[in-house]
Amino acid sequence: MKDYRELHVWKKSYALVLDIYKLTDLYPKNETYGLISQLRRCVISVPSNIAEGYRRRHRSEYTQFLAIASGSLAELETQIMLSKDLGFITEAEFIKVWPKIQEVAKMLSGLIFSLKVPFQKLKTVAAFLLAVTIPYTLHPTPLLAAGAGTTAAPFLKVSMSPRALAMAGAFGALTDDSGSVFVNPAGLAQSDKREAGFGFTNYLQGAKMGSLSYSGNIGEHRFGFGASFLSVDGIERRGLADAVGIVPELGSFGANDMAFTFATAKKGFLPDTLSGLDAGCAIKFIRSSIDSKNALAVAADAGAVYHAGPKVNVSLAMLNLGTKMKFTDEADALPLSISAGFLYKSAPNLNLTAELGEYINDEKFYPALGIEYWFRDAFAMRGGYKFGYDTSNLGAVAGLSLGFGLKVAGLGVDYAYLPFGDLGNVQRFGFWMQF
Repeated sequence: MKDYRELHVWKKSYALVLDIYKLTDLYPKNETYGLISQLRRCVISVPSNIAEGYRRRHRSEYTQFLAIASGSLAELETQIMLSKDLGFITEAEFIKVWPKIQEVAKMLSGLIFSLKVPFQKLKTVAAFLLAVTIPYTLHPTPLLAAGAGTTAAPFLKVSMSPRALAMAGAFGALTDDSGSVFVNPAGLAQSDKREAGFGFTNYLQGAKMGSLSYSGNIGEHRFGFGASFLSVDGIERRGLADAVGIVPELGSFGANDMAFTFATAKKGFLPDTLSGLDAGCAIKFIRSSIDSKNALAVAADAGAVYHAGPKVNVSLAMLNLGTKMKFTDEADALPLSISAGFLYKSAPNLNLTAELGEYINDEKFYPALGIEYWFRDAFAMRGGYKFGYDTSNLGAVAGLSLGFGLKVAGLGVDYAYLPFGDLGNVQRFGFWMQF
């Protein structure tokens, strides 16, 4: 369409303007600057904003103008009901005009939905599936809203390590395996063994997630590699609303995220001043795909673990500092995070951890506590709690995590379990081998 006047929603809203103007001619003259003025102002706002938005030729601006038109229509509904209750219009006149208002409202809703779904919903579908990683993001109403907390590649917020996940993410000061590439690259320096790991999760709402990790030695430095992915299939595709405001179904599509991380770490980074300081850094390459649209980004991680004593570690990590990802006209930042961790080894087989993290875009802190107990250095029980989950929507136990680990002759299995009420449960399995 080359002209907004070809849109059926504009035609219907313009016809409604004529109906309201004729109807208000019958109102008492003392309402000229009262209800008459208000009704006419609201109704003329609807086709005017549809036309203005259409001419902008920009999806986000078009959606904003349609939202204004929808708001004006809601005002009109209230004023028409008030007119009937005050006796300015008859029941028959109300019944005649009310369905026309509702028809335009449905058309506007369909058009707004169709404009949001192809890109904004696609950008946030992973955020919905992964909302368990950011407690305050899971609310039914603003799910499609942009603003604070909206980031690209939200799967980067998820802990790929089942050991870390079982301890509610309070793992930055304890991490000492190949999974350190996902948590705190400095953790690679806490072991001198070669290790390969694999993890897999059937995540919420049918999403699939997996990871690979490796750590080894290169001279005096430790080296680590990590690969992670998220796959979501069967997302319903909808096209733009047609001339009558109908949003057609067009089959389904998928969304995929991948990240490849290369990390290095050094034990005793400052031997002359802080001999107990381990430091590490990483670079990661991220690719997101939504249907036929692709976006790329590059990011850096950095971390440190300080051995303050034989029983105490403290850590600091910064993850996902990098370029923005752009699918269409708008670019979104990566989920930059900063976290500080604490480990207290109250016994050789008992680890108590705490962590305070902040995702910069969310502007909120997320504290977590974790515990790990080893039986004969072969079987571990783990648990943790992350504060801030919306328990009213996710269930009373949201935030709790449990898990276990088993290791025999250089081979190991890790498991993590997180309950999330009606959304379902998250179960993550990990397998690793040291050699």
